[in-house]
Amino acid sequence: MDDDDGEAQREQLLSTPDLAEALESEHFKQFLDHLPIAIAVAKLAPAERITYTNIAFEHLTGQELPKFEGKDWDSLPPSTPVTEGAGTDAQVPAGEAAEDGTA
Repeated sequence: MDDDDGEAQREQLLSTPDLAEALESEHFKQFLDHLPIAIAVAKLAPAERITYTNIAFEHLTGQELPKFEGKDWDSLPPSTPVTEGAGTDAQVPAGEAAEDGTA
């Protein structure tokens, strides 16, 4: 996927007026699963609880949805900044190695 395609997909996602309703659709979840950005979704009421994570999120955290489903944001692993020179402002979960092999 080139940058233009990724940008178009991000814009489409952000402009979805009824995102909560869209997440009920397996088709929309498949769309989110193929985006190159990590996404986690939570229901806000009665308490914020994680209901969905996409594949990129699972790769970033090293954990699959069942580990987080129904839990609050505090259940996510802590992150540490990627080492300088990695060419990104992304975060790497604590204890995970960055692409350059550093932790």
